Amino acid sequence: PMSDSVIQNWEDMERVWEHTFYHELQFPPEEMGGLLLSQPCQNPTAALEQTFAIMFEQFAVPNLYVAWAPVLSLHTAGRLTGLSVDCGHGSTSVMPVFNGSGLPLCSMRIGIGGEHVGQHLSKLLQNRGALAASAPVLENMKHAMCRCAVNFQEEVRAASTQDYELADGNMISLGAETIRP
Repeated sequence: PMSDSVIQNWEDMERVWEHTFYHELQFPPEEMGGLLLSQPCQNPTAALEQTFAIMFEQFAVPNLYVAWAPVLSLHTAGRLTGLSVDCGHGSTSVMPVFNGSGLPLCSMRIGIGGEHVGQHLSKLLQNRGALAASAPVLENMKHAMCRCAVNFQEEVRAASTQDYELADGNMISLGAETIRP
């Protein structure tokens, strides 16, 4: 129901919330004292308003608080001030936080995330004639093998080939693709 960290399909999102409340948490939302939701930086106001409407009207949540996800991330790290960088599946966002308050006017979000890194890895492997892999295999490969280079030029020169074993026993060799833009 989401694309680039923003809800696109509200009916599907309602089903996700319903499943979460009644099947995962096994706790009716109307019986909760309150609900804390997080929102990404630069979340459209219309999306926030629709979330409030659904929570109050469909789920009868008695109290609702929506906090900035970057602020909550810093709180989990025991910090009140810092720069929160969130690299998600569909987007990457950056928000400065000062004394526990997010600074949304200073935040940035781009529609590039882990999904795009996986697509790029797939393209790099296909360009050199490697076996095409399914999305879940690429996702596992990306998490196991890819990384950010501290010194890109030096690491590209020193990149050694590493093998990644597929479920069927075949091997895919990765070299500079693990750090290449």
